[in-house]
Amino acid sequence: MNSDTPSWHLLPDDPRGFFGLPEDFDRLQLKRAYTTLLRRFKPDRFPDEFMRLRQAYETLLRELDAGGGPPPPAMSQQPPPPPAQPLPPLDGNQTPESLFRLLGELTSKKAEHYVMLACLSDLVEPDLDRRFGFWLLRGRSAFPRNELLERLWHRYWLSLGAADLVRLVSRMADMLAPADFYTNTLEPFCGLLGEIPFEEWKGLLYECESRLRGDRMPHRLVFMITVVRRAFWRAEEGWLAQFFDYINYQLHDLPDQLELELDFLEALWDYRAGVTSFLDGTPLRRKLHETIVACCDADWSRARELFVERAIELVDDGPALLAAFPAGSDIGPFFEVFHRLSLLLESDDEDTEMAWSPRIADYKIRHFLVQLGVLGDKDALTFFWSAANWLGWALILFMGLLLPLWFAFYFLAVLPGLAKLIVFGLGLWGVRHFLVHGPLQMWREQAAHWFTLKLYKKHWRPATLQFLRESYLDVGQVIDLLEKIEDETFFRRQYYLSWLRSDIAPWLYSVAQRHIA
Repeated sequence: MNSDTPSWHLLPDDPRGFFGLPEDFDRLQLKRAYTTLLRRFKPDRFPDEFMRLRQAYETLLRELDAGGGPPPPAMSQQPPPPPAQPLPPLDGNQTPESLFRLLGELTSKKAEHYVMLACLSDLVEPDLDRRFGFWLLRGRSAFPRNELLERLWHRYWLSLGAADLVRLVSRMADMLAPADFYTNTLEPFCGLLGEIPFEEWKGLLYECESRLRGDRMPHRLVFMITVVRRAFWRAEEGWLAQFFDYINYQLHDLPDQLELELDFLEALWDYRAGVTSFLDGTPLRRKLHETIVACCDADWSRARELFVERAIELVDDGPALLAAFPAGSDIGPFFEVFHRLSLLLESDDEDTEMAWSPRIADYKIRHFLVQLGVLGDKDALTFFWSAANWLGWALILFMGLLLPLWFAFYFLAVLPGLAKLIVFGLGLWGVRHFLVHGPLQMWREQAAHWFTLKLYKKHWRPATLQFLRESYLDVGQVIDLLEKIEDETFFRRQYYLSWLRSDIAPWLYSVAQRHIA
């Protein structure tokens, strides 16, 4: 967005204009604009603004899904290698040494040639250390997207022990250009995190980077954001603080596809500072924290599996979710971490379209409101609230009409009739001013909030989760449908909406349900 102050008046009618997106916007542009505003309007400090942001974001996501939407911009790719020189005719009498020499003399090689050279090097050059890995690295430098080379390289470094892997990445710093070094050592460095102490790992990284020659940007940014996520819960705060200072200094060089990962890391940084208070709760909170830690320490494929496993538990055990996150509770930046992690793990072809047609959805949501009203009317607390309301209206009638009438026509009976009417009118105005602007109105609002919160916790929250489970609607979609209802079928609708917007549990439930759909 271009302005410092978001154009809130454009919501909900013009979410695209609110985010400042062009007409042909794609998913990446939408997520960048959304996460930029999320940095300013965090859910723990600005719950209402966050809910409006989320609803606008989901509206545009549904438009992209309905219309197909343009694909995200492709990452820049290296130019294709020159055509490979054909291998000379073989007569079937070549020895491994002669075949190795023929392959090595080719000026332009195919990916398969590097695989053959790597395999033959163990026979021809047994005295030279790690020649298999050397030829794989040469092949990966020439063919960075080749699936065979990538799979062999992954299996190769996994077969090495920690000491051999440390020597390998150290040698690669002298062998490779910075771009190839960061590409080929990303997985080994992540693997070493679980094998050696973090101080030793950090020293190895500093030592290797000090020997690199040439421009390291933007390859180092991609490398660092990935390894910091994997090392986040092992690293000390000082090292992480240095990383964020470095990123802020190099932010203009950050590739667009890493914006969401950086936002996730920033949310993790805030969450880590208050994680102790978050864990002072139910066992479910500890499980969710363990899931976040495990997702950070895993590759994205494994992270999706872990996230879905926990999402299934959240959906299957709604009462535990409600107990772990009471209505109105302050859980700090946890939901922001969970929400941004879900954005990272969302598949591009995810279907967020409403399961019902608008007409059926309107009927269902009205039926749900009637159900909420029936649940509230069955509670004894509703009887006392109604009695208190009748007493309140009786008091208002007495103070607003009878008291001024008695004062003007009985206590001031000696005054002329016109003076009595003037005093009576002044009395009505004074009482009205007291009722509207005085403490009575404030007390009534406080009592209404207390009463509806009790009903929300006891009846409306469980009914909401059950409705989400049966309908597969998102909380944002439910709120949109409720706001479109003009008549007061359920007279406590606005109170219910206010509590629903600020309640983290239904939003967590929706995120979890969307990932297992």
